Amino acid sequence: MLTAHFDHLGGSLHDYFPGADDNASGVAVMLALADYFVIHAPDYSILFVATDGEESGLYGSYAFLQNSPIPVEKIKLNINLDMLGEPERGCRLAVFHRLLGKEQQQVIEQYVQPQTECALRVQGRMFRTQQGQQFDWLRASDHYPFYRQNIPVIFFGGSAHERYHTPRDNAANLSRTFVMNSAELVLQIIQRLDQLPD
Repeated sequence: MLTAHFDHLGGSLHDYFPGADDNASGVAVMLALADYFVIHAPDYSILFVATDGEESGLYGSYAFLQNSPIPVEKIKLNINLDMLGEPERGCRLAVFHRLLGKEQQQVIEQYVQPQTECALRVQGRMFRTQQGQQFDWLRASDHYPFYRQNIPVIFFGGSAHERYHTPRDNAANLSRTFVMNSAELVLQIIQRLDQLPD
């Protein structure tokens, strides 16, 4: 199951928050992947879910699990996409995962190349930005309710940059190359995971 939240902070009397990176970028990648898999059918079924209410408390993903159209125990993996528009430290895409099986972890590890500038970087649970903000990657986005249901999760994200949750998170600041590279990397990993036995 692929998730990406389509809500953002909206606007106020004086400011508008476009949310281009957080999280139009994740939704765009999810839609591109959905378009790809319509033509190139995977072995496993993939459910694509755009969630709402992430910013205010992960309400959309909690609501989905409480009213799932399929039995929750049939969800074998949640891949969550959030903030794929601006790279973290150069052009590196961060990945955070929990509850993966050994073979699933090996797939992720094959894409971690620390000697390469543009690579996948495994993220620990806690993360401090250059601005001093601290993030708990386990609870940071819509993968957390799935984790609480004992469903394995993989979270792909970019950077909590200085424009995070500000009106300056707009399309002009996105890296089109990074979005496309992230989409390609996530696609390759999904294809590898799709080849694993049940």
